[in-house]
Amino acid sequence: MSFVLGDMGAIDYGEPVTVVYTLVGGSDGLMKELSLSLKSIIANLGPPLRGQADHVRIYLICDTRGMQLVETWAKAELGEGFPLASGALVDLFPVVISDGQLSHWQGELEAAVVPWKLSNRHSFGTYLRLFLHHIIPKPHPRSENFVIYLDTDVVFLTDIRLLFQERKPGALVQFGPTFNAGVLILGLAHFEDAFKALSEVASLWTRKIILDDQILLSQFAKIHPDRAGSLSARWDGTLNEHWEADDLFNQKTAVAVLHYNGGGSNTNPFFEYKADDWIYNGQLDWMGSPGWRVAYFYADLPWSWLRQYAEWRIGEG
Repeated sequence: MSFVLGDMGAIDYGEPVTVVYTLVGGSDGLMKELSLSLKSIIANLGPPLRGQADHVRIYLICDTRGMQLVETWAKAELGEGFPLASGALVDLFPVVISDGQLSHWQGELEAAVVPWKLSNRHSFGTYLRLFLHHIIPKPHPRSENFVIYLDTDVVFLTDIRLLFQERKPGALVQFGPTFNAGVLILGLAHFEDAFKALSEVASLWTRKIILDDQILLSQFAKIHPDRAGSLSARWDGTLNEHWEADDLFNQKTAVAVLHYNGGGSNTNPFFEYKADDWIYNGQLDWMGSPGWRVAYFYADLPWSWLRQYAEWRIGEG
């Protein structure tokens, strides 16, 4: 068996590598990005690592629309060739959050940051990372419940379990050097403390009246450095239309992940952008850079190949 679409809590791995995506207010393009990101994770899982759980648990936190997209995607992309059984290399756990609960959490967060307002560039789904301690169960009572939080436009170039090995005991949030909020390690056991500190974070923020999730987390890290941690620079590769993408390929430090940092309101996936999605200096030549072409490899990688690889890995492990 290689791949599971299962029920939350069905399998206990002790301290699994746990990954979280949020799919609220999603689109077909968002699902295409998610599919590519998942492919990159599975394709780069190497041999079992000493002292590290071999399994990867991936939670998809959805609203009603997001769950519909996941079900449609799973049927079309995964098909019936992925049996539901234990012993999987990668497990997917879709979790549906009701509209009422989302509205309650949004009101709670808006009240916590008064007098500032929350940015609406993205859906409220981007703020769900602040409420994951209510959603993701602890693998065991003493766990700090570390999770890797990912945006859907993130592509891995190496084994994601190596990132999980960088978790810092006691840390609530860990960033790369540029405070990239698309790749985070979060210690959910400490998030009640973080939410209580949001009013303090908001009270010290004076640069503009709009707050977003990245500002909230990065400011928390600056105010409480003892509760924050850093990630290696290799987990901080970001590409977008404003950056010189090729610079990443001239670095001496290995790049382990690429965050494509797509647009907030685009419905097309970043690797299918058209001229009416993004225009930078009147052209899209930047999309021909090596960094952007990496994504096309995973986009075109058949799920059937990944299934065969995962089954081989289970046998070898």
